[in-house]
Amino acid sequence: MTAEGPEECTFLLPHALVPLSQARIPAYQAWHYERDFVPDYRYLKQVYQVLQYGRPRRRWVLKSPMHTENLDALRTVFPDATLVWTHRDPATVVASFCSLVEQGMNGTLAPVDLHALGATWLELLSRSAQRGIASRAAIPREALVDVPYSWLGSEPATGAPRLYEAIGARWTDADATRLAETAARPKGARPHRYDLSRYGLTRADVESAFADYNALRAEVDRP
Repeated sequence: MTAEGPEECTFLLPHALVPLSQARIPAYQAWHYERDFVPDYRYLKQVYQVLQYGRPRRRWVLKSPMHTENLDALRTVFPDATLVWTHRDPATVVASFCSLVEQGMNGTLAPVDLHALGATWLELLSRSAQRGIASRAAIPREALVDVPYSWLGSEPATGAPRLYEAIGARWTDADATRLAETAARPKGARPHRYDLSRYGLTRADVESAFADYNALRAEVDRP
């Protein structure tokens, strides 16, 4: 994280899943499941209005996988938004997420129950995907862009321009020039390594929890 660099916008939401990445809080998790998140997204919009005040009008770009569970609330507050849904293998996502959460919990808990962590985040992430799938039916086709992970992961030189075109943005020579540096791993950064088994999970566990999402992803990945 850097003071003036890009960061995930859900850190600005008054309530989100972030506290559950620091500790196990069953009461907060249950409360979170029942919350109406429209007020939170109205607050988020006000923050961006303050940040934009006195500046030229530009497209806002908000990025976080945590929006998936609250697309209805997001679209209530941002009705003209174009949603970009990036699709990736759930087994990879869950393992990576658990690894990140483990690092967050290491600063607040000792010891960290890794299997409980895995069970909790498998539930949270699969619930988020299910809610996102349910919301898709009401989203106009032109307002939703499905993006295979390879577009931005292994094939950014061809994928990034395609994404710009899909959302109605202009891809410039300057964007192409900056792409290699933007897509490169920060100098000195170690590869992020993770393994489902460390968190008491198997690929079969994840595929069962994400069965509906995997069916959707197969449609997206189909040529």
